[in-house]
Amino acid sequence: MEYPYLKILKSNEKKIKILEELLVAKGVISKEEAEREEANKQLANQNYLNYDNKAMSIFNELRRDLFDEIRKRLEEDGHCKGYEGCFEVTVVYPNYFEEKSGENEPYYVVTLHCYVVGPSRHYNWQGKTLLEAVQTAERDIRKWIDGYDGHEYDDFKAKWNYY
Repeated sequence: MEYPYLKILKSNEKKIKILEELLVAKGVISKEEAEREEANKQLANQNYLNYDNKAMSIFNELRRDLFDEIRKRLEEDGHCKGYEGCFEVTVVYPNYFEEKSGENEPYYVVTLHCYVVGPSRHYNWQGKTLLEAVQTAERDIRKWIDGYDGHEYDDFKAKWNYY
């Protein structure tokens, strides 16, 4: 649990550390809560450091190109869904049991909702890094943009991770 008065001081890590030590010494929070808070901060910093400008550059260009393709297809046939081209980028953290056993590291998932481009409607790509997930998504989406019509996908059905 994070206490509201700790949020006020978040801009100054040294003050936070001193305040946490004081709160532990006074018995307001347990040592375990303070350690958990420190671990959360380190994880947040790690994820910030893993933010990848190259991945976001590829993602933004891919998104722009996909929107151009959606526009072209809608000019041919206006049938579409309201979610066309909606992307989600997610960091998935291990669950309680995975964390306890040390089995899993966080991973990234790029999700696309798109009816008019691609063989289905909803797609997921994942990777150990944001760059890996984005490049995997880019590989498939570029195939669809560069001539794959999205209707003859029986041979590819097992390959696409969609729901």
